[in-house]
Amino acid sequence: MQYNETQNYTSSSETHYIIVLADSVNPNVTNLIPVATPTYEAGSSFELGANVTDDIAVSSVSANVTYPNGTIENVGLSLSTGDKYNTSYASPYLVGTFTVTFIATDAASNVNATE
Repeated sequence: MQYNETQNYTSSSETHYIIVLADSVNPNVTNLIPVATPTYEAGSSFELGANVTDDIAVSSVSANVTYPNGTIENVGLSLSTGDKYNTSYASPYLVGTFTVTFIATDAASNVNATE
């Protein structure tokens, strides 16, 4: 017995294009702690904190504390709960007005340093 079979094979291909968009949205920083113009004793400890969100992912949050003499100290904040980043800050024994600027960076290196 002899068996002959002929099969036809076909092939096809499809091309799919993927569009990758860059993340250009800065993190959102809200609910700043301390609130504007609080009064503390020199050398006391208090909370530095903020709620930080991003459309992709938050990478880091810190606070620049500017002393009355112009010195700037960068203080890292840690994720606490939900979207809240904070730390306990021990102020130096200086009298005067301190300025705190919160800085949030996302995974695409977008920065919000306006708060």
